[in-house]
Amino acid sequence: MRCCGVISPSSSPENTLSECEVIMLSMKSTRLIHTGYLIGLLCVVLTRPVLSAEGPMLIVGTPQADIKVDRSQDAKVLRTVKQGNRFWAFATTENWYEVKDPKSQQHGWISREQASPIQLTAEQMQKIKSAQETHSRAMKLYSSGDRKQAVQLGIQALEQVKAVHGKYHPDTASVMSFPAVAYHELQDLEKATSYTEECLEIRRQVFGNAHPETAASLNNLGSLYVTLKRYSKAEPLLKESLKLAHAQLGTKHQGTVSAMINLGSLYEAMGKYKQAETLYQQILSVMTQNYGKDHYRTSVVHDKMAKLYLQMQAYPQAEQHMQQCHAIRQKSLGETHPETVNALHERGRIYVMQEKYADAEPIFLKCLELVSSETGENHLQTTILRDNLVMIFDHLDKYSEAEQLMLKNLKIRRDSLDQKHPDLLYSLNSLGNYYFARQEYSQALPYFKEALEITQKTRGAEHPATAVALGRLGNLYRMQGKKLEAEPLLSQSLKINQKALGADHRATIQAQQNLAALNETPEDDPPAE
Repeated sequence: MRCCGVISPSSSPENTLSECEVIMLSMKSTRLIHTGYLIGLLCVVLTRPVLSAEGPMLIVGTPQADIKVDRSQDAKVLRTVKQGNRFWAFATTENWYEVKDPKSQQHGWISREQASPIQLTAEQMQKIKSAQETHSRAMKLYSSGDRKQAVQLGIQALEQVKAVHGKYHPDTASVMSFPAVAYHELQDLEKATSYTEECLEIRRQVFGNAHPETAASLNNLGSLYVTLKRYSKAEPLLKESLKLAHAQLGTKHQGTVSAMINLGSLYEAMGKYKQAETLYQQILSVMTQNYGKDHYRTSVVHDKMAKLYLQMQAYPQAEQHMQQCHAIRQKSLGETHPETVNALHERGRIYVMQEKYADAEPIFLKCLELVSSETGENHLQTTILRDNLVMIFDHLDKYSEAEQLMLKNLKIRRDSLDQKHPDLLYSLNSLGNYYFARQEYSQALPYFKEALEITQKTRGAEHPATAVALGRLGNLYRMQGKKLEAEPLLSQSLKINQKALGADHRATIQAQQNLAALNETPEDDPPAE
């Protein structure tokens, strides 16, 4: 008898690394942008002068100017630019500025006679101050949870900065990062991507391809593409980001680790498990060297590797890494910490994937005990763990234990949830399926009837989910030999499936088979309960 229950996936926690890292992280697949670092950056960016770390920002003052390969009047010209063009000075001499050709990305030299540092007027300084105030209000709204209003103010601040500095300025790029983050939080990934793409374009133009801020934008955009499943666009960006991180920061730097994690996550999403495995092994080695084998951050990598091996069906390796993850979190966080319980739960899930139900049982019992001790045994959080245990008991033929857990869950959900909540519906169907499988039809009947009533109210009379509920109740009446009650339910189930799913859908075919089976059921000889 197999009646109900599935393992509920636990969400891995967000794991924040240090604020000097590359902005984008992917320790948690549902949140890729490391907003803590980014917001810190945005709070100060508007106050800096028109200076990069390399030197002043220049503007071409003559009708045209030549960027030359070296500091001599007779040198080869890399590019001729027009009046008003802006460049960062990467180095200065008495008569020359070192700049970057925006087209070829090559560094060259421009004469001081043709370009000079930008000086902001009093009016421009006032506009920057106003932008800073607008941005500050946006940050406060963001922190309070008002994302929609925050993003509008963030865009207003961006336009104010653009009005002074123009598009191709590092402050413009930095302020542009805020709408990208806010739209990501609002799940408007297309707008988040648009702002991140423009930010990368600006940083390539201003700083060149080999600058740390360019690397951060590459990482951000690549990870957004992963979220959008645009893997072919993500891969070259994340590879370039990792290459830059290795060159600029070194193998052991957390920025490099972040870039490796993002590329590994991409490979995992693409099913390139061996490439992901290689990167994760390198990350584990670095984290162990940097923090030690018992540090929380090392546990995060063990968690990542365990889940990768689970996808590869390499169960012994998955078990090993999840056991290490759990052991580290027990030491560093304590036994009852949610992340420790999550790791223990994942250990149980790995056993379930191997159909080692006897090994999974004590683990899920322990999870239930730990969560109940923190939240109380009637908390909704405990119901998910009981659902998992029901499935375990079902496979171990511990039917009465499964029944008691399902009844308790139903009571908790009735007391805590709205009648239309899907978890309440799940409990009703679980109990109905349990009694139906044991041929205890009269006990199954009220659960199936209530489930049908709720489904009709929440999904509508013509929804495929309603067809499923009609089919369940109709089949129960059929098994009781009650043709008159069964026939209209099974006929309606078939009609809904034909209309919603088509004649060839497997649900429609099953509904046809259910109706056909009704004619084979003796009306005057119902099965005994």
